[in-house]
Amino acid sequence: MDNIINAPVTAALWRQISLFLKSLDIYGFKSFADKAELRFTKGITAIVGPNGSGKSNVGDAVRWVLGEQSAKQLRGGRMEDIIFGGTQARKKLSFCEVTLLFDNADRELPIDYSEVAITRRLYRSGESEYYINKNACRLKDVIELFLDTGIGKEGYSIIGQGKIDNILSNKTEERRAVFEEAAGIMKYKTKKLEAERRLERTCDNLTRLGDILGELDGRLGPLKEQSDKAQQYLLLREKLRELEVNFYLYQHGISARKKEEIRAGMQSIAGEQEEKTRLAQELNGELTINENQLAQIETELEQARASILSLTAAIEKESGECLLFNERAENVIKDSQRLERERANALESENTIKQAMLGDDQASQALKEQLDAQKSELEREENALKEFSSLLNAQSEELEAEKNKLLSSLNSLSDVKSNISRYETMRQNIFQRNQRAEARLKELEAERASIQEAIDTQSQASSSLSEHKKQLEELRDQSAERARELASSINKGQAEYNQSASKLQTAHSRLNMLNEMKNDYEGYQQSVKQLLKRCDSQPQLKAHISGVLAQLISVPKEYERAIEAALGGALQNIVTPSEEDAKALIDYLRANSLGRATFLPVSAIRGKTLTPQEQNSLKDCPGCRGAASQLIKCPEEYKEIISNLLGRTVICENMDWAINLARRNRHSFRLVTLSGDILNAGGSMTGGSSQSQLTSLLGRTREIEETAQAAEKLKADCLKASARLDQLRIEQKKAEQSLNDLNQQLHQAEILLARDSERMNQLSADMKQNRAAADELNLEGEQLQETLSELEKNIAHINSMQGGLEQDSAQAQQNLAARQAEYNSRLIERDHLSEALTAKKIRLAGLEKEMDSFQLGISRGQNELKRIEALKARLDEQLKAGALQLEEINNQSVQAGREVEQKKIALERENERSASLEQARSAAAETARELQRKIKDLEQDALIAAERRHKLELSLQKTDSDIAVMEQRIWDEYELTYAGAEELRQENFKVTGAQSEISRLRRAINELGNVNVNAIEEYISSKERFESLSVQNEDLRKAERDLRRIIEDVTKKMEVQFREQFAVINGYFGETFKELFGGGRAELRLEDSQDVLGSGIEIVAQPPGKALQLLSLLSGGERALTAIAILFAMLKLKPTPFCILDEIEAALDEANVYNFAAYLRQFAEKTQFIVITHRKPTMEEADALYGVAMEEKGVSKMVSVQLKESKIS
Repeated sequence: MDNIINAPVTAALWRQISLFLKSLDIYGFKSFADKAELRFTKGITAIVGPNGSGKSNVGDAVRWVLGEQSAKQLRGGRMEDIIFGGTQARKKLSFCEVTLLFDNADRELPIDYSEVAITRRLYRSGESEYYINKNACRLKDVIELFLDTGIGKEGYSIIGQGKIDNILSNKTEERRAVFEEAAGIMKYKTKKLEAERRLERTCDNLTRLGDILGELDGRLGPLKEQSDKAQQYLLLREKLRELEVNFYLYQHGISARKKEEIRAGMQSIAGEQEEKTRLAQELNGELTINENQLAQIETELEQARASILSLTAAIEKESGECLLFNERAENVIKDSQRLERERANALESENTIKQAMLGDDQASQALKEQLDAQKSELEREENALKEFSSLLNAQSEELEAEKNKLLSSLNSLSDVKSNISRYETMRQNIFQRNQRAEARLKELEAERASIQEAIDTQSQASSSLSEHKKQLEELRDQSAERARELASSINKGQAEYNQSASKLQTAHSRLNMLNEMKNDYEGYQQSVKQLLKRCDSQPQLKAHISGVLAQLISVPKEYERAIEAALGGALQNIVTPSEEDAKALIDYLRANSLGRATFLPVSAIRGKTLTPQEQNSLKDCPGCRGAASQLIKCPEEYKEIISNLLGRTVICENMDWAINLARRNRHSFRLVTLSGDILNAGGSMTGGSSQSQLTSLLGRTREIEETAQAAEKLKADCLKASARLDQLRIEQKKAEQSLNDLNQQLHQAEILLARDSERMNQLSADMKQNRAAADELNLEGEQLQETLSELEKNIAHINSMQGGLEQDSAQAQQNLAARQAEYNSRLIERDHLSEALTAKKIRLAGLEKEMDSFQLGISRGQNELKRIEALKARLDEQLKAGALQLEEINNQSVQAGREVEQKKIALERENERSASLEQARSAAAETARELQRKIKDLEQDALIAAERRHKLELSLQKTDSDIAVMEQRIWDEYELTYAGAEELRQENFKVTGAQSEISRLRRAINELGNVNVNAIEEYISSKERFESLSVQNEDLRKAERDLRRIIEDVTKKMEVQFREQFAVINGYFGETFKELFGGGRAELRLEDSQDVLGSGIEIVAQPPGKALQLLSLLSGGERALTAIAILFAMLKLKPTPFCILDEIEAALDEANVYNFAAYLRQFAEKTQFIVITHRKPTMEEADALYGVAMEEKGVSKMVSVQLKESKIS
C-alpha cells in the first residue's frame, strides 16, 4: 500500500543511558506543605495513593522544575496557584521549591559534576529563580543543559493521560501533534511559523509601500507638467502685472474726473424737484378735506343700504316662517290621527289575548287534577313492586344456600371415600419432612440477617455517592455552559478588538503622515517653507514672525474650500508685527537666496468692508452665507488683515446664487461658492475642477485634531477590549480547569458507582435467593402441618361422617327442587307487574308535557298584556302633547303675519333716503377727481426730476464701484494699493494697444489652465522621495524572496525528517504491539502520502484472533493499550534517561495491565521509570514503592517501601 511507511528497526538506534534521576525534593508545591524526599533507583519506582491524595502533583513538580511556564499545563489558573495555599489548620506558604538530583558520573550532561541538582523556586510575589548545583542561573541555561538528552517538559520524560487522549482523539490536529513532536520537527515548524509571520509583515509593508509609490508615481508626471507650466506662468504673470497696474492708474484718473461732473448735475436737478413737491402738497390738503366729506356721505349711504337689506331679509324670513307654521300644524294633525288608530288596535289585541288566556287556564286546571290522580296510583304500584322484589330476592338467596349445601355434602362424601386409604401413610412422611425444613429455616434466617446488613450499608453508600455524582453533573453542566459562553464572548471580543486595532493603526498612520506634512510645511512654496524651517531653529529670526496666515485662522470645515479659493496664494503670506519685521525677513530671503514671499504687517494693513447697501442686499439672498471675513475666526490683532483680504468677499452656496447676487450689485464685490468657484469684482469668473490633495493647508490642523481625537477614542476602545479579553481569558482558564477537575471527579464517581452497583446487584441476588428458599420451606411446612391436622381429624371421624353425609345429601336434593319451583312462579308474576308500571309512567310523562305547554301560553299572554298597557299609556301622552303643540303653532303664525306688514312700511322709507344720498355722493366724487388730476401732474414732474437725479446717483455709484473694483482687482491680483501702484507708474506708458496686449497675456495665462506655483518645489521633493522609497521597495522584495526560500527549505526538511522518523516509529510500533498483545500486528498509515505535513494519521491494528481494523473500532481497553504501544515506540525513537508515567494504564482491563507491567519491566533495563499508578500488577513490578497519603486534610505525605526481594502479595 502506498500510504504505509515502514522502515527496518535497527538496534543501533538504542543506546544505553547512564544518566538517571537519583532523587526529587519537594517543598510547598501544591499539596506538599512539608518537605517530601523521593529516592529513586535505576529500575521502576511506583507512586501510589487514593484519589485526591496528591500523587499526580509529583509529575507536575518534575514538569515545573524542568521549565514549564503554563499554569494550565500544571492544572492551575495562575502560576501562584501551585504554591501551597493553606488549610484550616495551616497557613499558606510564601514560596515553593522543587529540586531534581541527577547522577552524572559518566558526564552525560555537559557539566563537570558527578551529581547535578536542578532547583526552581517561586515566590508568591511572582518572582521565579533557577539554580544549577545551588548556583543561580537562567531558564535558558537549564534548557541548554538538557539539550539532546531527551529530558524536558516537551519531550517524553513525562507522559500523562493527555498524550493517550491525543493519540485516541478523532481530531486530526491533536493526533498529528503527538507524532510531529516525536519526529522532532516542532523546532522547524516554529521556525516556519516565524518566517511566515515575517513574510506576512513584509508583504504588508510591500503593499503599503506599493500604494505610496503608486501614488507618487501617478503624481510625478502631472507634477512635472505643472512645474513647467508654473515657470511659464510666472513669466507671463510678471509682464501682465506691469501693463495692468499702469492701465489701472490711467482708468482711475478718468473715473475721478467723471465723478466731479456728475455731482454738479445732481445739485441743479434737486432745486427743481423741491418746487414741484411743494405745490403737490398744497393740493393734497384740499383733496383730504374733500375726501373726508365724501367718506361721510359714503358711510351714511352704506348704512341706508344695510338697513334696506336687513328689512328685506327680515320680511322674507318671517314670510317663510308663516308657511312653516302652517306645514307644522298639518303634520301635528296627521300624527294625532295615526296615534288614535294605533290605540284602537292595541285595545283589540288586549281583548283577544285575555280570552285566549282564560281558555288555557281552565284547561290547565282540569289537566292538573287528572295528573295528580295518575301520580298517586303510580306511587302505590311502585311500592307494591318493591315489596314483591324484596321477597323474590330472599327466596333467591335461600335457593342458592340449598344448592351450596347440596354441593358441599356431595364433595365431602367423595373426599372421605377417596382418601381413607392414603391418610395413614402420609402422616408418617409429613412428620419427617417437617423436621428437616425447620433446621434449614434457622440456617437461612442467619444468612439473611448478614446479607441485609451488607445491603443497608451498601445502599447508604450508593445513595450518598449518587447524590454526589448528581451534584458533580450539575456543576459540570454549569461549568461547560460557562466555558461555552466565555469562548463565544472571547471570539466576539477578539473580533471587536481586531476591528478597533485595525482602525487605530490606520488612524495612527494618517496622524503620522499629517504631522510629518505639518512639520515639513508640506504644501507651502519653497521660499516660505525654507524661511519657516529656519525660524524653527533660529529664535532671533522667529521673533519677526507672527505666523503664516493659514496657521493663524480657524475656518469651519464647510467653508474651507471657499476660503482657500478666495485667499489663494495669500494663505502662504507671512504675518509680521510691523513693516520693520517684514523688511528684516525680506532682507534675510535676499541675503540667503531663498526666493520671494509676501508679508502682511499688522501695523500697516487696514481692513475693507461692504457698503451698507451691499450688506442689505445680502439679507435678501437665501443662498448667501455672508461676508467671508465674518465666517472665520482669528485672534483680534489679525482682524484688520482678514478684513483687508476678505472684507469685500461674500460666500454663496452655489454658482446660481452667486450670479444672481453679483448682478444685483453690478459686480461691485467678489463672490465665492462653497465648491471654490469665484466671481470676481468686475464680472470675471474663475472655476472648474482642481487636483485633489492629501490635505489642505486650512484643514490640516483641524484634521490632525480630529484624527488625534479619533485615535485616542480607538486606543481607549482597544484598551477596554483588551482588558475585557484578558479578564475573559482568565475566567476561561478557570472555567476550563474547573471543568477538567469536575470531569475527573465525575469519572471517578462513575467508577465507584459502577462498583457499588455491581456489589448491590450481587447482594440483592443473594437476598432474593435466600428469601425464595425460606419461602419455599415455610410454604412446605404450612402445607405439611395442614395436611397432618386434616389427616388426624379425618381418621378420627371418617366412619361416623360417611352415613350422615349420605342422608344429608338426599334431603338437600328434595328441598332444592321444591324451592326452585316456588321461585320460578314468583319470578313470572314480578315481570307482569313491572310491565304495567312502565306503561303508566309513559302516560304520565305525556300529561306533564301537555301541562307545561298550557303554562307557557299563559306566561306569554301575561307578557303581551304588559306590553300593550305600556303602549296605550305612551300613545295617550303623545296625543295630549300634539294638541298643545297645535295650539301654540297657530298663535305663532298670527304674530308673524303682523310683523311682516310693519317691516314693509319701514322698507319704503329707507329706499327714499338712499336715493337722496346717492346724488350728494356723485357731486363730491367729481370734485375729488379734479384735485387728483392736478396732483398727479405735479408728482409726475417731480418723479421725472427724481429719476434724472437717480440716474446721476447710479452713474456716480457705478463710477465709485468701478474705482473700487479696480482697486480690489489690483489688490486681489497683485496685492497693491493705489499708493503702491503709483510707485510702479511708467511716465512713458502708452494706452494705445495696452488693453489688447493685456487680453493677449490673459489668454495665454488662461490657456495654461490651473497653475500650481508650488509644483516646482513639490516636483523636486516628490522625485527625491520616490527614488528613496524605490530603494526600500527593492530591499523588501529581496527580503520577501529570501523568506519564501527559507520557508521552502524548512518545509522540505520537515517533510524528509517526518517521513523518515514516521517510518522508524511505525517499525517500533509493530514490535511493541506484538509484545504488549502477545501477537497480532499493527501499523501507522498516512491518509495522504503526497501531503506528508498535512495528512491525517490512521492507526490500524489486529489483536490476536481478530481482524485488522481501525483504532476507533477496537474495544476501550484495546484502544488504550494500542496508544501505550505507540508511546513506547516513540520512547525507543527518542530514548530518555528517565520517564514519568502518570496513570497511563488506568483504562486497561486486568489482563492487559499484566501485559503492560511485564513490558515495562523489560523496558526498564534501558530507561528509569517513575510510575504514578493505582493498578496492582504495575505495583508488583516496582523495585520501590512510594505511597502518597493525605492523613491531614489538604496536606500530602510520602511513605516509602523497598520491594527489591519481595513482591506485593
